[in-house]
Amino acid sequence: MRLTGDGGGLAPSALRVVRGADRIARLLLGLVHGKGRTHFLTRLGLEETDIGYETVNANAGPAVVMVAAGRPIVFLQPTVAGGLVQEVFVITNPEKMAGLMSRESAPLRP
Repeated sequence: MRLTGDGGGLAPSALRVVRGADRIARLLLGLVHGKGRTHFLTRLGLEETDIGYETVNANAGPAVVMVAAGRPIVFLQPTVAGGLVQEVFVITNPEKMAGLMSRESAPLRP
């Protein structure tokens, strides 16, 4: 299993591919709990706030959008094969997530 991040140099992201389920789980949990969460939000220019989650269908598959202060901050999409997650793509690049803000449905909320 591996995780590939894309911050586009505009937002915090994994700079290298992260390998192994344990490492990936620790990284993702660190984004939403404790000091890691505070640091992540600060790097995004946000004060301490609730982080919400919304499941979406993107690129013909399931994905999760993490939302803070009414805007998407993280897009996660797993690649599944044989019933197991093989790879997780994580996008924090605000330019690539701009389309999520222009959805015709209700705005994203925490």
